[in-house]
Amino acid sequence: MTISQLGLSSNEMPLATCVLAALALLVPVCAAPLPRAAGRRVLLAGFLCGLAAGLKPTAIIHVPALGLALLLATHGRGVSLRFGTYFAVAAATGFLLAYGWWGWELYRLTGNPVFPLFNQVFHSDWVPATGGTDRQFMPRNLWQWLLYPWFWLSPRSGLVTETTFADPRYALAMLALVAAGITAWRRRMQRESADRATTLLVAFVVLAYGAWLGLFSILRYALPIEALTGLLLWLAVLRWLPAASTRVTSTCMLFLFVLLAGFTRYPSWGHVAYASRAFAVDAPGIAPDTLVLVIDQPLAYVIPFLPQATSGRYVGLTWFNDQAADRRLGRLTRQAIRDHAGPVRALLAGEPEAALAVLRRWAPTARIEGPCQPVTSALERGARRLWLCDVHRE
Repeated sequence: MTISQLGLSSNEMPLATCVLAALALLVPVCAAPLPRAAGRRVLLAGFLCGLAAGLKPTAIIHVPALGLALLLATHGRGVSLRFGTYFAVAAATGFLLAYGWWGWELYRLTGNPVFPLFNQVFHSDWVPATGGTDRQFMPRNLWQWLLYPWFWLSPRSGLVTETTFADPRYALAMLALVAAGITAWRRRMQRESADRATTLLVAFVVLAYGAWLGLFSILRYALPIEALTGLLLWLAVLRWLPAASTRVTSTCMLFLFVLLAGFTRYPSWGHVAYASRAFAVDAPGIAPDTLVLVIDQPLAYVIPFLPQATSGRYVGLTWFNDQAADRRLGRLTRQAIRDHAGPVRALLAGEPEAALAVLRRWAPTARIEGPCQPVTSALERGARRLWLCDVHRE
């Protein structure tokens, strides 16, 4: 997933960078004696983790995971509670800095600061009282809950991502975690001191994976975990071959690398060839006071490229509107179409006949009039074509 996210607009990579930087900052804090500026390291780590969650709330799983891992790694040293407090306060500060204004605007508009998520808690009248999270990739049975990574060894799609992939890294990392647990038990039986840095790493991966699995199970949200699988495998090799030479451990890692490369199938998200411009859209203009009905998704990115775009109004018609058809969002959608006195156009993907069925759910007497004008975009490939069409209402 890490490689597949390069060049995408889903922005998982910057979030993972913040989380991994936070983890790297905390590793020296686990050393004895404590390094200088240990408190500042904890504060910066918490801030980076909270910042990631604020920039995209799917990263929220990493905040409690890293905070609890820090408590476990520093337990018994007299600084655990203090560092935990530092981390929590800094994480909250980073989250509020990145998300606070947007959350307030959502609350002011809809009554839900994380709209449309967790509306069973906030009860905004815009949408039904549901969680709003994408649950389609959750484990289907007990074996998947317990051993989900083992189901990713063969190429498949629709399991933890939309596109076909195969990835043995997580399955081998799960074995490495078992090995780490056995090693920790042996050390405890022999009354040896725990390796606190390893405790931090293992606890973070286990806790973050558990939170990820229970909340959404969408694999691209787990980039920090994926990036650490190689480190877990390396630590497992060192723990189980403590007397081995560097040549032996390097050979083991080379074998694992070849094994991983042979079984991995990288997913594709429709990457296009490199070009001089990332967004190359050619679209016809719209008349002043035009209502543009954006049918299907993702299409909103086209709007800023429409000539005279700021003179129009825009209403999206997607599955989300259908879900809230009998709520305030549905009523506002119908009202915006019904009460608009100026021209109406539709921005759509595919054939106009398919879009007409969507349009008539919101304006039963509307019809799409041709000829439609093509919209060309470097982000579209294959059979999907974009059009800007006139809409007539009786």
